[in-house]
Formats: sequence, C-alpha cells, structure tokens
Amino acid sequence: MITTTRSVKLGPPFDGVDLPGVPAMVVHPKSIAGAYGIRSSYRTDHSTAFFPAEVLIEMYQMLGNAGTVMRWMALGTQALVVAAILAAVLALMQIYRKQFAVLRALGAPRSYIFGSIWLYVAILVVFGAAIGLALGWGVAQAVSQVFTAETGMAMAATIGRPELGLAAGFVIIGFALALVPAFMLYRKPVVEALRGS
Repeated sequence: MITTTRSVKLGPPFDGVDLPGVPAMVVHPKSIAGAYGIRSSYRTDHSTAFFPAEVLIEMYQMLGNAGTVMRWMALGTQALVVAAILAAVLALMQIYRKQFAVLRALGAPRSYIFGSIWLYVAILVVFGAAIGLALGWGVAQAVSQVFTAETGMAMAATIGRPELGLAAGFVIIGFALALVPAFMLYRKPVVEALRGS
C-alpha cells in the first residue's frame, strides 16, 4: 500500500489543523535549578527541551566570529584603498609636476608646494572616509532589511565606535601617506622638474 503525504508550509497560524501532532510548551521555572531539572526531565527520546538563551548564545558566537572576519576583511580593503589612492596621487603628481616646477620658478616656497600637495591628498582621504561610511551604512541597512524579511529576526545596522575608529584610522594613515607625494615634489629640483616635463 502506497501512502502519500501532503506538504504544507509551516508558519503562522500554528493550529492543530495545519500542524497535527506537534505539541510544544513554554515553561517558566521558578529557579535556575528548577529550569535545569525540567530540561533534564524532558530531554528524552520522545521530547526535546532546551533553553532559548543557549541557542541565542550559540547564534551570537557564530555572528561574532563572522563579525571578526568581516572586520579583518574591512581592514584589508582599507589598506588596498589607501594604496590605490596613493598610486593615483603619485601618478597625478607626475602629470602636474611641471606646474609645480613653474610655481617654484616664480618664487613659491617649497613649503607652499609641500602644503598644497599634502592638503589635496588629505581632503581626498577625508571625503573618501565620509562617503565610505555613508555608503557602508546604506548597504548595511539594505542587507539588514533583507535579513529581517527572510529570517524574521530584527537586525539593526548602526554606525558605532568600531566603525568610527576604523574610519579615523583610515584618515590618520591617509594623512601619513599623503606626506610621500608631497615630500617627493618638495625635494625635486626646479630645473630637473622643468627638464623632465
């Protein structure tokens, strides 16, 4: 004899017609010892008992590990972004080295050239960090809404101290690396810069 079963979608409302033979109960014990006693009594071959907090702790540990991996990935990405910005600025400085040499020949002090280049790169870094924070927050909001819709677990995306610290670190490293192109053009002799262009 062949029997067929009808598949039904699980979800609210959880009534006896849609879910026959699925008993469940929530117990609020009077003490922690009582909770462990109830759990050991109902952990048998025919029933399962668990603490929701235990399940949540495992889930938070898993999400925490994922958060650590994501933080390391973000640091690696930031290092690549800083390197790309530095390479782009060095290429740009090679294009504009004649203009800076002309400014020097007209009497602009080396400190002016150094400050101009450093300030240009520093402004790029600050704007990049601000735009990156805003875009990251927007993407995190979209992902958390999708996650909430798919799983039913509310997940709010916020910008906290770790994210602000990461952005501040990016800015500080960018300020330090901005010294490289500024120092390169600061030391370049005017005649050599004019000849090379």
